[in-house]
Amino acid sequence: EISAADLEKLKTDLKAGNEHPREVKVRLAKEFVARFHSKEAAENAEVEFNRIFVDKGVPDDIEKISIHLAEISQLDLPGLLKQLGLVPTTSEARRLITGNAVEINSERVSDPKHKLNAKNGDEWIFKVGKKKFAKVKFV
Repeated sequence: EISAADLEKLKTDLKAGNEHPREVKVRLAKEFVARFHSKEAAENAEVEFNRIFVDKGVPDDIEKISIHLAEISQLDLPGLLKQLGLVPTTSEARRLITGNAVEINSERVSDPKHKLNAKNGDEWIFKVGKKKFAKVKFV
């Protein structure tokens, strides 16, 4: 458990540049997760965080969505992202796409007019921003 003295030392070390802010955040996050859940949950959370944000991977508990090919034939990529619930509006989708914040199967997409050439049975992983993921199966 972290005491008040430990927190003051962390603050001092941060200001002096002796500790990297990310390492301090990780240590504190693990402490809170362990306190409210378990030490094992804290370790698992750190591994998951590193896989997603440090190693640019995909989370374990990704949302799975099935969509009919007929439904997407009328949609462009911004419309599909909105239908999947990954963005609130198609305008936001276009902004994110042109800002290089959208990936399909780990490949960055920067053209809002990107053609979706899905076939029956295909499974694609969509990533929007840093935190929104969906695994889409086309049927």
